[in-house]
Amino acid sequence: MSQHHNSTRADRIAKKKLKDECKAADLPCWLSGCTIDYDTAWNDLDNPRRFQRDHFFRTSTHLDLYNDPSNWRPSFADCNDARGNSTAVGGLGIPSRQWRPSE
Repeated sequence: MSQHHNSTRADRIAKKKLKDECKAADLPCWLSGCTIDYDTAWNDLDNPRRFQRDHFFRTSTHLDLYNDPSNWRPSFADCNDARGNSTAVGGLGIPSRQWRPSE
């Protein structure tokens, strides 16, 4: 969690709710599209694919959106850590079909 925020009971409940909703929908990491390991504990530092709540608009510049669920995205730890405090550059989303190079 960022240095700007204190963990509160309400925040922990909100994170768990988001995790449960994302797990039920089997949502991938919004940054890479890779599968998130929703069954790993948040503090299992050996698993880089563990779930983390990410913020679309970074909280260093949009502190007012820290607790706004519309600003939250599912990510896994490696993607969230690699992004750091930079502006998010998400993928194109789910493709309409599998594309193959021309032969």
